Amino acid sequence: MRATTSGTYRTMVRTGGAIGVLGALVAFAASALAAPPAALPPTAQPQKPAPRPTTPRPLGVYEKMMYDSQLSVNDRCAVRHGQLNPAIRPMYVNRQPVGFC
Repeated sequence: MRATTSGTYRTMVRTGGAIGVLGALVAFAASALAAPPAALPPTAQPQKPAPRPTTPRPLGVYEKMMYDSQLSVNDRCAVRHGQLNPAIRPMYVNRQPVGFC
């Protein structure tokens, strides 16, 4: 060990021990990178699951509501995608009613 002084701090530095550990890590990494990965036999390779067929969900057909003698722009609620509630006042967008549930 040798003592070094840097400003007001004094540290002890070991010479030789860290180099041996570093050399072992480098040698291990080089051997791990140089070896090719072991190939799996064809039967042991993981298989991808078959894609499930997608079918469109049938959407219920709802009636458009009449608000102040105007037909609403939408036939279903924009929030919950359900039937429009006539008790809830619509919001007017471009002077056309948009209903909610």
